[in-house]
Amino acid sequence: MIIDANKKYGYPQKFQATYTKNNSATVFLINKKLNEAGMSKGATLSFQTMSKVALKNIGRENMPLEEFTKLMAMYNEADIPAYSELILGLPGENYDSFRNGLEELLESGQHMSINIFNCEVLVNAPMGDENYLREHGIKTMRTTIHQYHCKPIDNDLGEYTNIVVATNSMSTAMWKDSNMLGVCVRSFHNLGLLQCFAIYLYHERGVRYTDFYEALLVWAEKHKSTVVGRAFAWLEKKYDDILEGNGTLTYYNEEFGDLTWPLEEGLFLQIIYECEKFYEEIVEFLTGYGFSKDLFENLLRYQTNVIKKPGGKDTTLVFDYDFASYFAKIYENLYSPLIKEKTEILFKSPNLPDNWVDFSREIVWFGRKGGKIINNTERVLLPHEQ
Repeated sequence: MIIDANKKYGYPQKFQATYTKNNSATVFLINKKLNEAGMSKGATLSFQTMSKVALKNIGRENMPLEEFTKLMAMYNEADIPAYSELILGLPGENYDSFRNGLEELLESGQHMSINIFNCEVLVNAPMGDENYLREHGIKTMRTTIHQYHCKPIDNDLGEYTNIVVATNSMSTAMWKDSNMLGVCVRSFHNLGLLQCFAIYLYHERGVRYTDFYEALLVWAEKHKSTVVGRAFAWLEKKYDDILEGNGTLTYYNEEFGDLTWPLEEGLFLQIIYECEKFYEEIVEFLTGYGFSKDLFENLLRYQTNVIKKPGGKDTTLVFDYDFASYFAKIYENLYSPLIKEKTEILFKSPNLPDNWVDFSREIVWFGRKGGKIINNTERVLLPHEQ
């Protein structure tokens, strides 16, 4: 009915729902139909946490990881966007369990979209009970409700919420470090800034995804004058302000329109705005992993072209390696080694907005859950292959 209405009237343009976890075949079929009609906002494959201790404390269960891995392969193969969600600050969680949870999602194939929400204590919810709060040592901080992609209103009275910043198992320092890592993974992996390098290093060198991004945070701390160093310093201050009772979990910069942004999108926008300088500076960090000169130069050129930028158009480039097939197979959970052969690759980036306001809104905001920030790539067949 919804698809028929779209065909007849043009509306609704998109349709988003929170899907059941327990009927994956039906949910996949629904999303396949919506996706074919251009209406899907993505399927939810959610986890509150990957920690068994935290799951027990909140009375929840997750789908088996094996099932999740199969589903991610199905959605990726069908080019249907699928996103996963975690809640940070649940009782029983600590930095290590949170980091390991992120790692499990990435290793299971969730490369395009992980949402992380800070746990909130709500009135009349079980977690809001005084005995529950005391039992788990839950500490909260009052902050303004973080409404994203909204125009700020002057003199607005505002609304507030209480977010969990510490529990018996997670100190405020762990909470801050967990948030920093979570934003790092979403900005640089899910939104694509260094995704190709992280995937290659995981599959070819055995470098865990979260080890790679933790190392990036350490490098940024030591190189504060770089694009990434300044961005992470800004992010750290955002969390320090929250812990001091006067911060918000939003980003605003009129360069990207009169909108508020979640922190991971804010950090991404800061980096992509200076992307040429960023990729020049980050070479020092990346070459520390011992790439051969030839492979590194090819992979860096592929990485920089796979990210959409304002004014981008379809582009065909020649590489010494077949990166398009390599990454496509990994997204479908069908890994095979990278092949070294001269390959033409088409980066599909048709008629992108040529200004930052429209690009930020249409690609970063509208396109995030659909994986639209990263260019689709296609191996161009050589004459003898056609």
